[in-house]
Amino acid sequence: EAGVPNAKKSIIVGSGLDNSTAGDLSTFFVQCRDRHGNAVAVFPSSVIITMGNERATVEMNVVSVLGFPGLLNVSYQATLAGEYRINITFLTSIVNARSSFRKFVFPGSLDFLIASLMMHRFLH
Repeated sequence: EAGVPNAKKSIIVGSGLDNSTAGDLSTFFVQCRDRHGNAVAVFPSSVIITMGNERATVEMNVVSVLGFPGLLNVSYQATLAGEYRINITFLTSIVNARSSFRKFVFPGSLDFLIASLMMHRFLH
């Protein structure tokens, strides 16, 4: 239907869908489009975006981009390494033919100064 978000015509892009390092800020965009490919203005709350796995759920920040109807900026910070699923839902239909995006979050680098201070504290 014209003027109603269509999961198959909507576009999801950005580096936040790629693998990342724990603690990094990640961002991607959702451009809501109708069945004709036209941008459709939506409230951020009408698009449900979740990210998680069996050990963790990541808080997603979803905001409208002013001046661009239907464009949502999604940002988050996964702090626990592991494999995650990002699910994007327009009310009841899943975006894309697949139900989710698979993402890996890798452990961050070790801060040797903090690690040595913690070891010193632990040993004394």
